[in-house]
This record gives sequence, structure tokens and C-alpha cells, in this order.
Amino acid sequence: MARQKNDGLGYFPFDTDFFYADRRIKALRARFGSDGVLLYIYLLTEIYRNGYYIWYDRDCEDGIVSELGLTEGFIKQAMAFFADRSLLISILVGTDTAITSPGIQKRYQEAVKRLKRDVYVDEALWLLEERETATCIKVTRKDGKSEKNSSKSGGNGDKSEKNAIKEKKEKERKGKENIDAATGFEAFWEAYPKKVRRQEAETAYCDLLLSGAVTPEELHAAAVNYAETCGIEGTDKIYHPHNFLAKCAFEDYLPGRYKRPEKQTDTKNRFCNFPQRKHSREELAELEAALLGIGGSVKE
Repeated sequence: MARQKNDGLGYFPFDTDFFYADRRIKALRARFGSDGVLLYIYLLTEIYRNGYYIWYDRDCEDGIVSELGLTEGFIKQAMAFFADRSLLISILVGTDTAITSPGIQKRYQEAVKRLKRDVYVDEALWLLEERETATCIKVTRKDGKSEKNSSKSGGNGDKSEKNAIKEKKEKERKGKENIDAATGFEAFWEAYPKKVRRQEAETAYCDLLLSGAVTPEELHAAAVNYAETCGIEGTDKIYHPHNFLAKCAFEDYLPGRYKRPEKQTDTKNRFCNFPQRKHSREELAELEAALLGIGGSVKE
């Protein structure tokens, strides 16, 4: 579909209490650390540079990998978190997906007021209601014709009914996903070699499934393979299950990627990497006699 050109911003307002005022940002830091915050700020700059949204596709994801050095698995998990906490909202237009949010659009329209001219936005991508939309913002339909903001309220009845059906289907879908996630997590938890911080691990597990980056069967296999590795290597340093999932450590243990380590050889009875061999009493007696220069053997 044709993509409408938007008025991008050279800068945007950034609250000094960004890290403290919003619980969602605190949760983001706790879950994904500084990389998660960096990704969110990066997406904000890209959105405002473009206008009030960006198209999120494979090229966009590749750009994030290149610019920030994050893994695809980490990005998918973080994007699922943004959507779940409404930090970003995905809008499907045809076969394309745009990301934006009401908060982003509110700050955008405040910034463009200084332009003292009308700014045209796409009806399919504009999330604010008529009462929230500034007079300088002109909402347009797909055919490009200008539409008065008041006309948005005309179809509210049909829109509300569609939204109710959509919400019901979404709840049913999430309910099924929750059942699948609960069943899958129990299998993962049973196989994992270190059982600590269960609640955090379960949250990270569900986020992974919601991102679509991995299946319950793959995560169970990763847990089994990791447990096998820990058993072979005899390591005392085992990932907390939350970190195994949230930090994407599981990726190395997925089917098709996992390489079973070789069993460690016993080094307890070795000296300078030379294996020791056992001697009989007679052999030891002969060696002792040779050293003492007396010859013969020692009898019991």
C-alpha cells in the first residue's frame, strides 16, 4: 500500500523523571536491563524522526540488530513486552505493521503546533479521539481526501461493536495461550537443572511464547539439553532459569543448534598430564631394591 509522508520532528520532549514516574519503565529495566531501555528510546527517536509512527518490518528489525547489537530473540521478547504493557501499539494496515501509541501521538501533536499550519495524518494510524485531537491535525482517509474530525464519531456504534467482538476473540486467544504456557512451563521447569525464582522464570517463559520466537516444545528441549550439558561438564555455575530465558541463553541449546559436549576425562589421578599406572607388590619390591642397590626381592 502507498505510505503517507509524515512531518518528522527534529527533537521531542523527554521527561526528566522518565526512569521513575512510569511503573512500566521500572518493569522494563527490571526485566531487560539497560538494553531494554535503550531499545525503547531508540524506537521513540525513530518514530518521532518519521512523525508519529514507523513501519515495523524485517528491515526495521535488521536495523536494530545492526545499530544496537541486540539479538533477534531479545528484540522479539522486548517488543512483546512493549505491546503487553501498551508502551507501543501495533497497527496492521493491509500486510504492513506500524507501531505507535496514544502517548506518542499526543506528544507529537503538541510538538507540531509550533509549525502554525495543518498537519495531515492517516485515519488508519491515528489513535486519538476527536476530543483529544488538536485542530491543526487533519485526519485523512485512504483516498487522501481530508476528513473533518467530527466525522470520526459517526461510526462509533459499529466501531464499538467490532471492538467488542475483537476483544472477546482476543481474550479467548489469550486464554488458550495461557493454558498452553502453563502446561509447557511445567515441563520446562521439571527438566531445568536449577529451580529458583520460579515466578520470574514463568513470566520470562510466557513473554517468549507471546513473542512467537519459540515454541513450548523448543524451550523444553533447550532445558533438557542444558541439563545434559551441566551434568557432563559438572559445572557449579548454572544459569538461573529466568536469565536462561530472558537473556536468550537458551538459543544455544535449541534443537538444531545444540552440540553435546564430550565427557570430561578423570584428572584426579594424573600428574603433569601423565596417567599413573598401578604396580604389584613384587614390582614395587624390585624397584625399591634396585634403588637401594641390594638386588633381589622382598618376601612377605
